[in-house]
Amino acid sequence: RGLGDVYKRQAQILERMSNLAWNRYHRQVPDELCAAIGSSFGLDPDAVFLGNGSNLILQWLFEAYGGLGRHALLPAPSFSLFRMWSRMTETPFEEFRLEESGDAFVFQTDRVLEAIQRVRPKLTFLNLPNNPTGSEMPRDDFLAIVDATEKVGGWVIVDEAYQEFSDAGYDRVELVRQGRRVFVMRTYSKAFASAGIRIGYLLAPEAGRETMLKIVPPFHTSLFNAVSGLVLWENRAFFDERIAELGSERARMMTALRSMPGLRVYQTS
Repeated sequence: RGLGDVYKRQAQILERMSNLAWNRYHRQVPDELCAAIGSSFGLDPDAVFLGNGSNLILQWLFEAYGGLGRHALLPAPSFSLFRMWSRMTETPFEEFRLEESGDAFVFQTDRVLEAIQRVRPKLTFLNLPNNPTGSEMPRDDFLAIVDATEKVGGWVIVDEAYQEFSDAGYDRVELVRQGRRVFVMRTYSKAFASAGIRIGYLLAPEAGRETMLKIVPPFHTSLFNAVSGLVLWENRAFFDERIAELGSERARMMTALRSMPGLRVYQTS
């Protein structure tokens, strides 16, 4: 078990690649991956947008909905590319800071709601669980932010890069299925241990798909990415077991660290 099982998945990817024509533009395999991901979330294949890593998906979202005169609200501290893409697309932004409270950093939802009313952002970003603090957000707070953002004509972008390691206790993709103004981003880099393969995906409500189609170029997903994505998706049970092991190890490490004098251990989701 361990590396041997990982190598088996790699061999599956290479074997499947060897049986496909590399000299053609492929649509079938990426479409199959979109259908597989969508089916797992109760969504149509058209709701799934693949990207060469979620960094590229962030760029598309800023190109589609940002720019001069369209503001963004960003958490801080959080994923550095939120600010980078804001600046590169000339999207004015304001940050709302997570506050230290006991052994955790928490979202100040009242401040976020106040900023939405004042700034009227086109894009409100939530990194859940937040990188680097591991902070989660209660469901009622999340729904309040979605409600407020919709009232000012904006969109909530939820970056769930670490969602598989979260204990939030509720499903944010539910709002995508309901057609709310919420995009959910996920990646293969963390839970699938596949950062080098570069696969991210966006789950989009029906109202946001037409705009995204104007931005996303054709044939942008390589055959290797699509085949890798399919093989890994078909092996989700294996990765779920590894995630459970990592969760147990995290709890063990935190308990051990808390027993050491002079150390302050922050809670993580």
